[in-house]
Amino acid sequence: MTDVKEYEQEYGHLKNNLLLLSAEGTLKTLMVVSAVSGEGSSTIASNLAVSLAHSSSLTVLLIDGNFRHPTIGEAFQLEKGKGLADLILGKVCVEDVLKKTKLPNLFVITGGEYEGNPADLFVSPRFKPFIEEVRGKFNYIIFDAAALAAYADSALLARCVDGVILVVQAGKTRWEVAQKARAQLEMARAKILGVVLNRRKYVIPDFLYRHL
Repeated sequence: MTDVKEYEQEYGHLKNNLLLLSAEGTLKTLMVVSAVSGEGSSTIASNLAVSLAHSSSLTVLLIDGNFRHPTIGEAFQLEKGKGLADLILGKVCVEDVLKKTKLPNLFVITGGEYEGNPADLFVSPRFKPFIEEVRGKFNYIIFDAAALAAYADSALLARCVDGVILVVQAGKTRWEVAQKARAQLEMARAKILGVVLNRRKYVIPDFLYRHL
């Protein structure tokens, strides 16, 4: 297990690379996704959001776009309630679903309740206007997404964001599966920012540890 200092360095490197890529201000909306379930993409999305939010000049919005296995709300110990699905369905506005965290400049939108096909939400005519609205409110918007190999949701979401971070786990993800995930993103004309090789358990902040 890495110690806290090493954790800070590793996520610090990821954050700094992202800041360099987005220096011109055109990279604001991101999707973090894995090839298959269980590779740690939700943990990486959460910790990247936390790392960015530690910079007091940056405002960050973390969105749970994984309707198959939502974990973001529990990770930040947030009450269940209205979320992204309710917003896209036109039941609520953005201010109704923004949830505060312990970091003053980090906000979360959970998935909400939806029994239909999640892919329908990402092709809704309300989805892109929602993204444009939050682009004007936050420096960075990070989506956690469902595994590419299992569901079509994330390929549709990838079309709507500025960049994608692909997570693969060393010793678990087969090369062929990772290549297929990359091909799916390229077919969706997504901008792949890079691949995070997740091979060990990170030490994470205390208020996230019990739930990730």
